[in-house]
Amino acid sequence: MSADALAYGICKNALDHNVRPVTVAFADFVDTLAKPVTLTDKKHGAAMVPAIFSTPYAINRNVSAVTALLLDIEMQPGGLHPLAPEEADRYMQESGLCFCLWTTHSHTPEAPRYRVLFPLDGILAPEHLKRVYGILAASLEPFTNVVDTSCFHPARLFFLPSVHPDREQYYQWFANVDGKRLKAARLTEGAKIVEAQEQAKADAARQHHVVRKSLDGRGSIIEQFNASHRVEGLLEQAGYIKKSRYKWLSPNSHSGIPGLVVFEADNRAFSHHSGDPLNDGHVHDPFSVYCRLWHGGDAHAACAAIRQRRAS
Repeated sequence: MSADALAYGICKNALDHNVRPVTVAFADFVDTLAKPVTLTDKKHGAAMVPAIFSTPYAINRNVSAVTALLLDIEMQPGGLHPLAPEEADRYMQESGLCFCLWTTHSHTPEAPRYRVLFPLDGILAPEHLKRVYGILAASLEPFTNVVDTSCFHPARLFFLPSVHPDREQYYQWFANVDGKRLKAARLTEGAKIVEAQEQAKADAARQHHVVRKSLDGRGSIIEQFNASHRVEGLLEQAGYIKKSRYKWLSPNSHSGIPGLVVFEADNRAFSHHSGDPLNDGHVHDPFSVYCRLWHGGDAHAACAAIRQRRAS
């Protein structure tokens, strides 16, 4: 797929989830926005899914890669109306991002409704999509509280431009074909960091329910170890190299790209370095780092070593 292309699937209508794959230049896709279909019922119109399918049927498990992000913008329950489409266009033009925007079948000037599509510079794994959408919506302040979050799944159908016969005069579309595409790799990294933070909170919550043997009435060995050590110090002792405030390079890295993230406030670390003992899908507190790097993950051996060191 060329750098200026957009790959997506088309479904004939809302009731037919059979997918026809399409790949076109993004500029050609934008040209189609100028010719919306006139329909009394939008469900009879064609819909797109910005994704590549392993099996040509629009359900989540068939999505093998996401090629663009699409935000459905409308007033949310109890919220305010979004920007008018022309105001949203001015904001997007100033952002410098590559995008296109078109009003939906239900749009009126009093109740703005539109879609904003962002083509990616590569493909995105569908398992990261929900968090990536969260990152994108949070970074675009005018859209943060007016995005339909129910659309944040891989096989979501988005209707292509159509207008009701009574509202043809309200249709609008805008685009910046030459803007900067969102970077799929950077969004993936951001999603992994969010996932790690969520995992850290879940692990911390579970630890509150774990009964651990007390030492000298001052809490467990693990609790005392975590209270008296920082993950940064342990990583440095183990040969990890600090590359920025949050990112560290594993001594086992072959790429030279730092793939370990330290969450200073939580005193935890998460690694997505291949071949790194800390890359097990979990967030690690100081004891967990010590246990895995010095004792191969054997918690009993790690606790015994701490006891022996305290006794000596």
